[in-house]
Amino acid sequence: MHDHDHAHHEPGSDPPEVSDASIYVCFEPDQSVAAERISEWRRTNANLEEYRARVDTPIDSPEAEPIKARLGTQIASADVVICIIGPTTWLNDWVTWELQMAKTASPRKGLVAILLHEKDLPPTEIQNSGAVFIRFRREQLDGAIVYSRQVPDTTDDYMFLDD
Repeated sequence: MHDHDHAHHEPGSDPPEVSDASIYVCFEPDQSVAAERISEWRRTNANLEEYRARVDTPIDSPEAEPIKARLGTQIASADVVICIIGPTTWLNDWVTWELQMAKTASPRKGLVAILLHEKDLPPTEIQNSGAVFIRFRREQLDGAIVYSRQVPDTTDDYMFLDD
């Protein structure tokens, strides 16, 4: 993992703007309040009630297929996938599936991991995947969204966890 104080971009090119980024936010029901606070960007999964309903459906059930199709389309249309990480996020099958979809999407999605607590364990699917790890702070989220759109297809993760 790399610690960075600021984002870099290709010489001669303008860095991507935060305001034009579309985002997909994956989270567990316990993180709904945090997810609702991420409201300044165009969200591809803006209907949070519909999104929350997925938790009542086992991911391997036939009933999950239309939900997967809908979420898959939303992930594909996002520039950046943001994962809100709490104490048990690493155990959530839906979050795991969403991260797998983001990592295999073409073009590659920027990945941002928001650690709500210092000791929260990130899901394996977001580790070593070029993700930008941050605390839940507005100024860090802006920079992480921009940075995640600039990094090459890499397995190196980036940490912006200064307090």
